[in-house]
Amino acid sequence: MFKALGATPVPVPWGEVYPAMKTGSVDGIETTPEGMVSTKLYEVGRYVTETQHINTVGAPIVSESFWTGLTPQQQAMIEEAIASATVWEREAMKTANAAATTSLTEKGIELIAIDRAALRKAVEPVWGRLTEKADGANDSVAQIRAA
Repeated sequence: MFKALGATPVPVPWGEVYPAMKTGSVDGIETTPEGMVSTKLYEVGRYVTETQHINTVGAPIVSESFWTGLTPQQQAMIEEAIASATVWEREAMKTANAAATTSLTEKGIELIAIDRAALRKAVEPVWGRLTEKADGANDSVAQIRAA
């Protein structure tokens, strides 16, 4: 995606992002407003481009052997709990990101609004390469476009 936008992406372990930004080894990162506040990246970055292209979510993961070892009733209970937690988590992240955006503004960070339609158009060629590699990805892309 970043190559499609003309950037040169460099993978950096999350624990090294702050010092990489501070020393200028990298000049930008990809995170949510909440991520920028909780890691104090506002101390080393002065601008936020409001792309809204990522949504941090918590995803429960269990092994197949654990899952198949549960009774159907236990599986149903867990699925119900996950559905409920998903609704809560998405609202909590919206609230956290809104509060973080306010905090960033108060800290003097410049928020830059961009034309998201142009951004979407620029990265759309990447979708084809990604959907070729993952079963069901075309369905996900269709859902995203419909939303």
